[in-house]
Amino acid sequence: MASVYTNDLRLEEIGTGEQTGTWGNTTNTNLELIAEAFSYGTEAITTNADTHATVIADGATDEGRSFYLKYTGTLDSTCTITISAGSAGTYTMSKVWVIENATSGSQDITITSGSGSNVTIKAGQTKMLYTDGAGAGGAVVDAFSTLSVVDLFVDDDLKLQSDAAVLGFGADNDVTLTHVADTGLLLNSTRQLQFGDSASYIQQSSDGVLRIDGEATIDLNASTAVTVSNDLKLDSDSAVLGFGSDNDVTLTHVADTALLLNGAIKLTFRDSALSVSSSTDGQLDIDADTEVEITTPLVEMSADATVGDDLTLKSDASVLGFGADTDVTLTHVADTGLLLNSSRQLQFGDSGTYIYQSADGVLDLVSDTEIEINATTIDINGAVEISGTITGASTLQATTITATTAVVPDASDGAALGTTSLEWSDLYLADGAVIGFGADQDVTLTHVADTGLLLSSTDQLQFGDSGTYIYQSADGVLDLVSDTEIEINATTIDMNGNVDISGTITGASTVQGTVITATTGFAPDASDGAYLGTSSLQFSDLFLADGAILNLGDDQDVTLTHVADTGVLLNSSRQLQFGDSGTYIHQSADGVLDLVSDTEIEINATTIDINGAVDISGNALVSGEVQTATIAYTDGDNAITIADGGGITAANGITSTAAGNTFGATVFGSAGSGVDVTFYSATSGDHMLWDASDEKLVIIGTDGQNALEVTDGNVAITDNLTVSGDLTVSGSTTTISTTNLTVTDPLIKLAQGTTASPTNDLGIIFTRGNGSSSNTANRAILWDESADIFVFANTNDEAGTTTGNVDIDDYASIRVGAITADDASLFSGGIKVANDGNIGSAGDTDAMAISSSGVVTFSQVPLFPNDTIETADIQDNAVTLAKMAGLARGKIIYGDSNGDPAALAVGSANYILTSDGTDISWATPAAASSVAADNISVGDAAITIGNGSTSADITIDSGADVVLDAAGGNIEFKDGGTLQLTLDMDGTAGAQVIQLGVDSDDLIFKQYDGTTVLTLDDDTTVKVATDLTVGDDLTLLSDAAVLGFGADTDVTLTHVADTGLLLNSTMQLQFNDASQYINAPSATVLDINATDEIELNATLADINANLDVSGTYTGGGLMTTGGNIVIPDAGNIGSASDTDAIAIASDGVVTLSQGLTSTAASNTLGATSFNDANITNVGDIALDSITSDGGNAAAITFSQGVVPNTVTEAASGNYTPDMSRYTNFILTVSNSNNCTLQDPTDEVAGQSGIFVFIQDGTGGGTLSHADDRYFVAGGTSITLSTGANAIDIVPYFVQADGKIHLGAAQKAFSEA
Repeated sequence: MASVYTNDLRLEEIGTGEQTGTWGNTTNTNLELIAEAFSYGTEAITTNADTHATVIADGATDEGRSFYLKYTGTLDSTCTITISAGSAGTYTMSKVWVIENATSGSQDITITSGSGSNVTIKAGQTKMLYTDGAGAGGAVVDAFSTLSVVDLFVDDDLKLQSDAAVLGFGADNDVTLTHVADTGLLLNSTRQLQFGDSASYIQQSSDGVLRIDGEATIDLNASTAVTVSNDLKLDSDSAVLGFGSDNDVTLTHVADTALLLNGAIKLTFRDSALSVSSSTDGQLDIDADTEVEITTPLVEMSADATVGDDLTLKSDASVLGFGADTDVTLTHVADTGLLLNSSRQLQFGDSGTYIYQSADGVLDLVSDTEIEINATTIDINGAVEISGTITGASTLQATTITATTAVVPDASDGAALGTTSLEWSDLYLADGAVIGFGADQDVTLTHVADTGLLLSSTDQLQFGDSGTYIYQSADGVLDLVSDTEIEINATTIDMNGNVDISGTITGASTVQGTVITATTGFAPDASDGAYLGTSSLQFSDLFLADGAILNLGDDQDVTLTHVADTGVLLNSSRQLQFGDSGTYIHQSADGVLDLVSDTEIEINATTIDINGAVDISGNALVSGEVQTATIAYTDGDNAITIADGGGITAANGITSTAAGNTFGATVFGSAGSGVDVTFYSATSGDHMLWDASDEKLVIIGTDGQNALEVTDGNVAITDNLTVSGDLTVSGSTTTISTTNLTVTDPLIKLAQGTTASPTNDLGIIFTRGNGSSSNTANRAILWDESADIFVFANTNDEAGTTTGNVDIDDYASIRVGAITADDASLFSGGIKVANDGNIGSAGDTDAMAISSSGVVTFSQVPLFPNDTIETADIQDNAVTLAKMAGLARGKIIYGDSNGDPAALAVGSANYILTSDGTDISWATPAAASSVAADNISVGDAAITIGNGSTSADITIDSGADVVLDAAGGNIEFKDGGTLQLTLDMDGTAGAQVIQLGVDSDDLIFKQYDGTTVLTLDDDTTVKVATDLTVGDDLTLLSDAAVLGFGADTDVTLTHVADTGLLLNSTMQLQFNDASQYINAPSATVLDINATDEIELNATLADINANLDVSGTYTGGGLMTTGGNIVIPDAGNIGSASDTDAIAIASDGVVTLSQGLTSTAASNTLGATSFNDANITNVGDIALDSITSDGGNAAAITFSQGVVPNTVTEAASGNYTPDMSRYTNFILTVSNSNNCTLQDPTDEVAGQSGIFVFIQDGTGGGTLSHADDRYFVAGGTSITLSTGANAIDIVPYFVQADGKIHLGAAQKAFSEA
């Protein structure tokens, strides 16, 4: 019967009667394959392959048979791997594998073995799976899809890699924790997450409701705030909301009534100046430093209300009602005032003094004795009818005071109109009104209608005294008379008439008139003694008659004469000079106008039109265009013709005086604006082009192709290049990129020109890769200068260096025919190989391996001539059975009667080896070929069953127990002599230890069908392939243990030692469904989310942070806070019956829907003193001023980095900025008092300001910083101006604690 191969491991099962005498080889191979099935193997996938076949070879070693199989390679898509038995397409293997996806490219691999189910393994993951061997319909199954254990202790992380992994608790899994991929963990249905005991827990009590129950207190601790995104409800009828570490502030729910704030505690708004409180029993105080606003249709006060300051009714039609039936009302008339209803009286003192409306449009002020009106001014807008007399020393003021006859003083010269401090604004008199002065009105001032005022007759209007006056001396004559001088001061004195001046006008001021007429002329008072106009006051125009002459000079040597209707004429050959005497225009001869300059004449115009010939004796430089058709020689021939399109034709070529060429230094175009230039040859098609747009020089052949290109200094030759002379390349690298390089020279010289002692390696490097770890090393043929020898080497150098030696990694192999030496000295120094090198043949390259210590190892048995090895040369125990050649198969070496080794012939089949006490021999077995005994004892000696080369199966079959009793405490399992597993039964007190013998092995537990139950990886990871059921406690012993969920461990629960559990990043802890969860959406923020309600059940809910409620806060108990209560802009605080009892606008104005009572005598916070106390800012504070005792500036501490203070002081050496108190620092430095900035005090992210460094009178002070907290823009240090009293400003910005950015120093002033 022929051999067959097992389905599971493809082991050869020897047919009956087969392989007689040689079955041991097959058995040994099978044992090796069994060992291989428990080992580690690696199989590479072809790069970017979509499919891969793993075929387990029949009866031969195969990596795919390995128990732990790692797939490597690079993938760009999912690869499907098919496992077959013996040949492709045979799916009969029933086997367990641990398969690792170690491919690169972040792609999955899918394991199949038939048309049944398959298993996908993500990149970087490992799974235990098994094939069911069902043939064509075979399946691959994830062995750990379900796992049940009792207690599981994990020393480090426990990861559930399925995206939908479920952590079940209880015998019937009544509590589950499900991983919601990339979201969080979901606790099933209404199950509780308990803390401490069953009285404290979190659960979803119903759909959309998250309930947090504490037996006594629930503490919500956050470094910044606890935010509630919707309603917060306290269900207890006596619920208390406490605030502060000692609950000094409480808000208690009074069932069916309201909320009760404890004691005299204040409910403050925005800052401490805005509050509601009850300072004494029965009294409600509403305090504000500016205003209390109550917004409601009706405010009803059933008791006295005391307002400490202003009371404002905001409605435009608000009504203040009085009386049980509101018989008296005071109504607000928008933008007008207050309206007292009907004919109601506003009484004062008693019913006899009042104000009221007696009739429509009539307001009566009534008093039974006297009405006294006291005011600085009494303004009555309307007619005042007084039936009596107005008596008083005060002022009577009205828009109009009407007198039926006159207003007269009570005696002549006995009263005044107005006072020295109270003057009339205007006095209105009728047409023709007369103001009379004097007891007899001897002087009158009469109004002349629509004309002016008329002073009587020749009366004077005097000024100062009687010597200065204005009067009419005669009819039509107005005299201005002064006994000394009349001074008229005005920007302009306009006299409409002739001015007859009999004297001289003297003064530095200006005389201005529409026309100033001179009968003869104007002349200065002395030659060169006056000027017309000034440097700041110029005449607008100067008008001269036809033929007028402008004479210049003492003798009028230069004249400028007007030529009527033509222009002006400069006399004779006079010059019009510009700048100095070297630049001028003049007429050098009749009809000749010269433009003369000692350096250059520049004519700037869009177009210069010259109508006539231009004779240029020098050079003509034109920066613009020359618009002409021809440029001609003096003989009249056209030398250069400019066509309409701009083309230029030179009639007889262009000749340059430059030595050696016909065209000298020539510029085409201009810098930054080039032009194309073409040079043609005598052959059609050949030309040279300067291409300005591509910035390259091109030589183009007759074939139209570029023969040579010069671009940015680089030369490209596309045709053949023939160098008939020497070619010298003096760059750093010469690159030749051709298919083949042919050198006709017989010799190649390297390092030409070396004159000093050689130090560099010489040779040729063959590039096979870039020398990195992913490429094969380069090869080199070198003269190794340091070793003074030729070498064939492996090197990672790409091209070596020009100044040093080549980095030799190791030496390359070389294959030659024969090596012939000139003399016997070729190997006089011996043949040397590298440490641990080999000497071999083409067929066996490591036939001889020589270690660094000189030990020689032969890969084959060495053959020595007979009698060439003496017995004394053989080391004791050096000759083993494996080294004995020529011993026939089956023979046994034993000692004969002479004491010499002898070979015992092969026994017959099934014979046993027996001993007669002296010799051994083969004998027929008494019964069977097994040993049957009640007890086998070998004494103290060790017993070995089988051996390493011929071992077969050993079966221990007992009708009862099999007992392994090892007094040493260990039972060891070996494979081929290598320790694989140890059962240590006395190594650890109170514990039995299973220890692997190979460092890289894993410990795997399987079910009967080969399914892996549990894997203990060599990296200390415990892997459970499917569900893990823990019958009791599950304990993770590491202080930093991580409980991972999901295929990519996207959700982790980390143990924080002595603190609690940490859910990673923004992942959620869900309850019942995805809408009820707890998570931290960002750092320092914890969110508790539910679609409907979050329920906190506890005797006390203690929230140690700000409470942000975006919905409505409803509480049945007391709410106590040690901080502020902040509601949304335009939000409300109220009771169940009056939800908007307190309304707070976005600008902080507080409006109460009901009454306001205050016992404050005047106001609650006006001008306020804080004696010996600091004001600590917890937000924004707007203050008019802050002073301390004595009027000095008070120290203010701000907690948010808004520090508007400046400090001025000397920077004495090491300077520590106190950023908790100041933002701006003015520091004095000097040469002996340099400044070194130290770590600032309490800087806050976002804080900014400036450092001002002032040098003292000596200067020379420097700036440095002592640590790495300062970062300088554009460098590492700042250089100050060192001049005396110099000032530099350096801005700074605090990015984060310990990270301060300094800007560049700004030079502010040269001196202080």
